[in-house]
Amino acid sequence: MKKILLALAISLLSIQGFADIMRGSFQVTARDPFGFNSTFVNEFSNPVTVNFSSSSTWSYFDSRVVTADGDPSDLCYLYGNCPLGWAAVGGLIIGRAGGNYQWVGSNQDIDLDVGESVIFLMNDAGAGFNDNSGSLTVNYYCVNGC
Repeated sequence: MKKILLALAISLLSIQGFADIMRGSFQVTARDPFGFNSTFVNEFSNPVTVNFSSSSTWSYFDSRVVTADGDPSDLCYLYGNCPLGWAAVGGLIIGRAGGNYQWVGSNQDIDLDVGESVIFLMNDAGAGFNDNSGSLTVNYYCVNGC
């Protein structure tokens, strides 16, 4: 009985240790409309769910300081050319293959397929990135599948 419990405890520690590999942080620059410096890749051999969160701030337009949730009173559909038109300007989003975008904001679980690569960027009008400044620190950890 003791051997079974010990084996179970070692297995649980191994699983927990493996999950800790999938934890960290990176920077997303406000002036990067293509997410060149903030790509995240699922390198596991199975689909995973990863939580992304940020509590820092960055700014857009004329130094409007916002969190990763952006400015809810300034919606992108007013400009007509934001990646995620229904969402707040200044919010954190991801770009997926095929030109699809998804809201992240200050805290979101994201499902990633095997080998899927996503980019992180600010939701802003196409020509509007030049007046942005700062960066967000985005923290991540594996929720499922790692």
